Amino acid sequence: MHDGVEKYGVEVNPVKSLANFDVIVNGSQVPCLHERTEFPYCGNSINTKTLEITKDRDRRKGTVLADTLTVEPSKVPGKAFYRKALNALKIQTHKMFLDTNFNSTGTVLSTIYQNFVEAAMKYYRYAKCMGGGKHPHLDLLIGTIHDLVELAFVLIKGKHKRQTEQGYSCTVSKCQVEWLAAKAFRNILAKKQSKYRLVILWLDDAIRRTKSDKAKEMWKLNRIVKEGDAIFIDYKF
Repeated sequence: MHDGVEKYGVEVNPVKSLANFDVIVNGSQVPCLHERTEFPYCGNSINTKTLEITKDRDRRKGTVLADTLTVEPSKVPGKAFYRKALNALKIQTHKMFLDTNFNSTGTVLSTIYQNFVEAAMKYYRYAKCMGGGKHPHLDLLIGTIHDLVELAFVLIKGKHKRQTEQGYSCTVSKCQVEWLAAKAFRNILAKKQSKYRLVILWLDDAIRRTKSDKAKEMWKLNRIVKEGDAIFIDYKF
């Protein structure tokens, strides 16, 4: 590709290429990762040592999340809010990030938590944008989070034949998914808690209910939450 394709009049600029090893093409040094292990590729990040794949969220730091969303007027704003909140999670749930055949369980759990954090931000923003100056009632707010977690677990576990036939596997438990979801929504809504006090109380109960009695597992999950929150510290929603 660096030699170009004369038929189409295109070529790849070596300076805008990237490799994880030293290489010279046509006398030009291709930029190298050097000390870094995370290789950026099409919005994703590939670990060059383990080959695990995650979403590259660093490239979106400083982005105003509200500017990336579309909210159309609706005669039934509650249903629109519910649908958009679930879709915000669904579009992130790609099995290549969640397959524990080639990603470690820790990496998959980190991806799940970060997906929930982003979904929680969009959930808040969609609720704020409901038409007519309205705000979702408590049952809708809680019910949406509940259904979002149920949908996430179905997608994460790949409960349909096509994924099973392809050898997809994800070894996380439902309690882990529920706990991470509750922590993500709790941490996001706590920053905007004026209209979410009762939702936060419900989330606190969910966190207690799904907490593992294994100290080592909770240490790992709390570390995942801490590291995940650090990634989103510059996100604006």
